[in-house]
Amino acid sequence: MSLTSERTLVAGRPERRVYRPVVEGPGEPHQHPVDVAEPIACFVHLTDLHVTDAQSPARFEFVNAMAGDRRYRELLTMQRPQEMLNNHAIAAMVRAINDLEAGPLTGARPSVVVMTGDAIDNTQHNELANFFALLDGGTVRPDSGAQGYEGVQLASWPGSLFWKPDGPADADDFQRELGFPRHPGLLDEAVRSFESPGLKIPMLRCYGNHEQECQGVGVVTPALAKAMAGSRKPVEMPAGVDPDAAVETFAREPARFMTGGSREVTPDADRRSISRREFVDPSFYVHDAGDVRFIALDTPGSRRSFARAATATSSCCRITARTLCPTHTASSVRRSSWSCCGGRAWCCGSTATSTPTGSRSAELSGRSPPARWWTGHARRA
Repeated sequence: MSLTSERTLVAGRPERRVYRPVVEGPGEPHQHPVDVAEPIACFVHLTDLHVTDAQSPARFEFVNAMAGDRRYRELLTMQRPQEMLNNHAIAAMVRAINDLEAGPLTGARPSVVVMTGDAIDNTQHNELANFFALLDGGTVRPDSGAQGYEGVQLASWPGSLFWKPDGPADADDFQRELGFPRHPGLLDEAVRSFESPGLKIPMLRCYGNHEQECQGVGVVTPALAKAMAGSRKPVEMPAGVDPDAAVETFAREPARFMTGGSREVTPDADRRSISRREFVDPSFYVHDAGDVRFIALDTPGSRRSFARAATATSSCCRITARTLCPTHTASSVRRSSWSCCGGRAWCCGSTATSTPTGSRSAELSGRSPPARWWTGHARRA
């Protein structure tokens, strides 16, 4: 495996119109390399993986047609042409992390992976199952509903708004206007189940808005929860949605966007929305890596408390980041400058989402040994 200091992946020359393939590029060496006297930790940071069920009835891809209306900006983008390849890209990341023997500056072997939220995209159980299979190891099942792809990128799906790799040349907007290629068989390959080896080192996971809300925005109401696992997939904007209040309407009542024209698809009970406990209990824990204690911090519910918790958490993150920053050696930051967790060591936390904080028992501490939870503020030593 090569690091980006040795080689990179960059956009190549346009092939058709503005479409540019991904090609190999030169490495990006560190501009100001320094000698790290004594590395205290080496960790891998992942965020926003967005494991996606791209065939779900609760995807609302048709909202992309409103891209020219600024009032819908906060709801975009609802669909991306590469979404069906997401699971495979994450599996490649897992293999790359497993092959990483040492950090390029510290020379130390990574001891933990820090995943800072939005592991999944649409708060669905089948997405969560694939996330755990990808990073913990197991069978990844990108397909949902009936066997075989059943979504907006089908050649037979009405409209030309989405890239249809199996469709006729120039029959959709992505091919005709942007120069995307035809790629027959791509969707069949993308939905096949495959095995992931999982990470070889422990992972610390944090809760994000996409674990809790539809598309990271909409509250999962009883109506949406039922429709999410059902057979009615909306294909057009419903009448009566006020564009000036579209974002607020989606946030409060996303099922309102499912009342327009629709198409029948195969229902799938495994698309049900997840509970917080399904994701949180195995995931919020403490991990000790030498002199550094990593802690996943949940944040209080009120705006005022959320701001205070964010400040405390970011203080912990800054100290850890500064200590490991290429421009500072381990000895350049005094160990007594900040203290958390009873003065034991620096912490790395993540303000994941504005939901109530509660102490977690040692039994819920995941793969790490039993540890004392800390939910207070960073403080001067």
